[in-house]
Amino acid sequence: MALTIEQKEARRKGIGGSDVSDVFGLEPYGCKLKLFYDKTGVKKDFDETNGNMERGNVLEDIAVDFYEKKSGNIVERTKEHFQSKLYPHMLANVDGKVTLAEALGCILEVKCPSRDSFYRMKREGIPNAYILQGQHYMSVTDAPAMEYAIFCADAWDMEIVRVERDDELINKIIEAENKWWDLRKMNVAPDRLAYGESRCKTCDWRLHCWKNEWNEVDFEFIKNSDYEELDDYDFNAVLLEHKDNLALAKRADALVEKSKRTIMTHMGEKNKVQLPAGKVSFKWEKKTYYNTKKLWLEHPDLATEYEYESGNKSLRFYPTKEKK
Repeated sequence: MALTIEQKEARRKGIGGSDVSDVFGLEPYGCKLKLFYDKTGVKKDFDETNGNMERGNVLEDIAVDFYEKKSGNIVERTKEHFQSKLYPHMLANVDGKVTLAEALGCILEVKCPSRDSFYRMKREGIPNAYILQGQHYMSVTDAPAMEYAIFCADAWDMEIVRVERDDELINKIIEAENKWWDLRKMNVAPDRLAYGESRCKTCDWRLHCWKNEWNEVDFEFIKNSDYEELDDYDFNAVLLEHKDNLALAKRADALVEKSKRTIMTHMGEKNKVQLPAGKVSFKWEKKTYYNTKKLWLEHPDLATEYEYESGNKSLRFYPTKEKK
């Protein structure tokens, strides 16, 4: 839900659900010091438009309608500003409350991720940041459960994830938020992240935070210019071709998804069919998953013991935006 100016000012007086990942310093974006700058009114170095937030604001009403049709629930939209009775610095602005008897008291959180993020969540589950945000909301509102309506406009699809109240996790959140807020009241800034942290490269306060440590070259680095400039006409032509190919691939993916939906419609209740063009199966396949997020939250020492690093070189291309 897009916040009013009054709500934005009110949020500075406490910790909201979207702030919890910063309280925990949760990767890939969370930072305790960034949250301190925000709550103490430090002027941003960069006020960069967040496309994800804009997409969410535009699609939110559509997503709620989609949720009501898919779930059969009725949502009461609310702009009420919730505040914890026991811990006044814990705040919440929820997207809605479910009013049907079967789910009475359940709160709704709408997410409108990109296509890639949506399918990643379908495979791997919702991120830890969402889990912390939801438990924070349940703590503040005394809700017994909440549902995440995760809507992808590109695929015109939605995943509804119900999460029950977890008082053990809520107690950990309260403890962490109380500790952070006590430092905030004393105006004690948390420690910075390590030098060169990827989270710093996109932070709106990245120059302010490191201004005394970075030299001129490093300032350019943090301004996202840590790339070697090349004046290579042939290489540039290859990138332009790659850009066109990516657009074609995106279009092809959309066509494949469209034909898959058509196939599933023709399949109806059938599990396996054979036609002159080939064989098709459309059936439930059981898979087993391990809740690694819960393992990290509840048994971090055990999770660390079995953690290992692996990786490979990854080619990423960021096309230059065309001037309008």
